[in-house]
Amino acid sequence: MTTSTTPNTPASITTPDPIKLDFGCGKRKQPGFLGVDVRPFEGVDIVENIVAKNPDGSFKQWRWADNSVDEIYNSHFIEHLQPAERIHFVNECYRILKPGAKMTMIAPHWASNRSYGDLTHCFSEDTEILTEDGWKLITNVKVGEKVPVLNLETEETILSPVLKVINEPYVGKMIHFKTKCLDLLTTPNHDMVWRSKGNGKKYKRPILNKSQAETFLTMGGHHPRRGVATMNWIGDNPETIKIAEDEIVNGKLIPGTFNASDFMKLIGWFISGGNIDLNNDGHYRIIIAQSRMANKEKVEQICSLIKRLGFTPQVKEKQNAIIFNSKAIAKYLKPYDTGSFNKSIPPELKKLSSNLLRDLLETANLGDGTPKGSGWCYATTSESLSNDIHEIALKAGYRCTVSLDKRKDAKRTINGHEFITATDIYLIYITKAKDFWYPVPETITYSGKQVCVFTQDHHNIMVRRNGKPIWSGNCYPPIAEMWFFYLSKAWRDSEAPHNDTYTCDFICTWGYSMHNSLLPRNQEYQQYALANYKEAAQDIVATLQKPVAPQSTI
Repeated sequence: MTTSTTPNTPASITTPDPIKLDFGCGKRKQPGFLGVDVRPFEGVDIVENIVAKNPDGSFKQWRWADNSVDEIYNSHFIEHLQPAERIHFVNECYRILKPGAKMTMIAPHWASNRSYGDLTHCFSEDTEILTEDGWKLITNVKVGEKVPVLNLETEETILSPVLKVINEPYVGKMIHFKTKCLDLLTTPNHDMVWRSKGNGKKYKRPILNKSQAETFLTMGGHHPRRGVATMNWIGDNPETIKIAEDEIVNGKLIPGTFNASDFMKLIGWFISGGNIDLNNDGHYRIIIAQSRMANKEKVEQICSLIKRLGFTPQVKEKQNAIIFNSKAIAKYLKPYDTGSFNKSIPPELKKLSSNLLRDLLETANLGDGTPKGSGWCYATTSESLSNDIHEIALKAGYRCTVSLDKRKDAKRTINGHEFITATDIYLIYITKAKDFWYPVPETITYSGKQVCVFTQDHHNIMVRRNGKPIWSGNCYPPIAEMWFFYLSKAWRDSEAPHNDTYTCDFICTWGYSMHNSLLPRNQEYQQYALANYKEAAQDIVATLQKPVAPQSTI
């Protein structure tokens, strides 16, 4: 065997001639191949991150020259790459392969549980995810539910359906990130979203990136990685909100449609100190607790708001309350008047735009909030309301965490009087949008369930643990047959002319490794099983060849 030096290869590494590369080889490098892996397993020849990025966010070109590699092999590797990384991988493989050279690619078949069998991108089982219906434990999410996902390029948030829920036993190492505003437990290979600081005029906008959790273990004291826990939410932004038909009673208009901003401000006052009184005498009273003696300005604000909504407020001095009558509003809010321990916000209102959600937060904090530093702290005895406030504060563009202050049965003294508190209090801390520095995490031993979801789009989800939210990556999509069509330029030109991210032009063929029970069966039955049974195909085994000459167009 002769040796030659590959461009940019350290002098201590010699490459065989012919050059054969096994990407993501781990501990099972193919005989006669150079092993390339991001981790220094025994037998790995080149330790390198082949999806590393430049400061501007573009992928780095590999060390191998154009048309210099004779063969490439990778097995159960590409499914661990993000979609953009997969495109970079096949483009670079195409660039470095010699004309006529081949690449063998083996990946779990999309319909097989093997596609989710190597679960290296998961959270601890106590992790929650923000869904279209609010915060839920990941273990309680169902396939088909929609969750907010983050586009790293535009930083916009959209709703995307969940295609797969992961909930499997796991015993092994986990990476624990913990600060005042972060508490996350992930598997070592989980992808963490982080923002770089930016660098002068060339990189004016800080860039969003992803890196595996274990790479944070070696960060120095002045690292550039900041966590992101705020949302650029785009919800419905109506001018009015209709909850009932308008009525004419005794010649007077009783409205059922209201200015959207004013209605959201009413909801803020209501959740903080309101209740509904439906009497048999035909009255539909909305009561908002507020003392004119103690809070004259707030009472005036509430009265002015009620008048703008089209009703007449009555200030009850002895009751420390403002009362007005509205059949439409009373009936709309009655299902949410379930006592201070169970209050919540109508779910359809949580889907509105960030500016309307800020209107609600403004008056909610005037009712039950306390200024704290540059933000405020909202207090409630209702767990469901604390979850709702946390959700809308994030959607409104704030940074927000939740903690449980265990006050139940604790002794308190106010004005010299000692008493026993009856319940715990949820405290929601709301501050202006700001990223935070990741800590250097620690490694712990974990035994329990590992959980995650696979979403249709973007693969970055809003999660929280112990009330502390953050954007994080999720499990990646499995490999399907359709993907291989994109690797042919002729097919892309004909069927996907808008796609300009691929530069490769492979001739692709593929087959399947089948379940052991099918191996003794005849070919006809095997074909039937492949078409009808989920676990029939275990792996896709693809051969990708670089043409000797450019392929003809369709």
